[in-house]
Amino acid sequence: MPPKKKQISIQKPRNKKKGKKKAKARKKSACPPVKKREFTQEELDDPLFSDEEDVECEPPRDKDTYMIKHGRSVILAKIPDDVKRRLKNKLSTAITVKCAEENLGLTWTRLKHVIHTEPVDDNLRLSDSAGYLHMYWRTPQLPESFLSDEETGDLMTKVAGFIRDQGQHEMCCFYALSDLISSSAVLHGQLEQYEPLSEMYICQNADPQEYARLKGDHNCDECSFYSALKFAKESRGIPLATAKEMSDKFSCKERRKFLHGERTFKIK
Repeated sequence: MPPKKKQISIQKPRNKKKGKKKAKARKKSACPPVKKREFTQEELDDPLFSDEEDVECEPPRDKDTYMIKHGRSVILAKIPDDVKRRLKNKLSTAITVKCAEENLGLTWTRLKHVIHTEPVDDNLRLSDSAGYLHMYWRTPQLPESFLSDEETGDLMTKVAGFIRDQGQHEMCCFYALSDLISSSAVLHGQLEQYEPLSEMYICQNADPQEYARLKGDHNCDECSFYSALKFAKESRGIPLATAKEMSDKFSCKERRKFLHGERTFKIK
């Protein structure tokens, strides 16, 4: 009996590379990639920054403003492709209210706050910057009477004060702190208009040890703004500047004594 012949099936060899390409194509079409910025572990652990978890925004006063702020990647995966393309090439792009409702969680409760500001058109704008998605819209411009140079100049001088020349004195943070507290006092009705505080009093008392150590021509203390703010909060307050401090003959070597009954200002 003749030996049986082996039957060999003839099959077209499979193109492995082509198969891999098809698999990748299927995977790509099934789950479109979302461009994500690389985050540090510290950023991901911060719930206000996290790209992985939703953020619950606490309501400031009424429950109507309560909302859940979705993670950035979640929103990017939901918005239309044309919006994503525009976001890659521009700082911001226009989106419709319908798009915001469907993809950004902008419920009617939130939308009524947008409408209350009287936007100039129906489009909202979306920007994607530094790992954050922001939505904003244009509102009508203020009347020109609020923006005139004369009105603005008068208001700035009344609240923020005039520009003071500190000469060669190294007391930038004390001048800045003085102006900050004086402006706040005007805004809160404690002063009718800007009056400078005594920067020399701050200089001598914010860090007495450092002030006493300096024996050169200048007794100006190069204190940090943090130390000055701390002093303004924890001390009994800062008195107004004297007429001599406001003059050209101001000397940083002269002691600024606290007078009994002087009015003081501080940060609470």
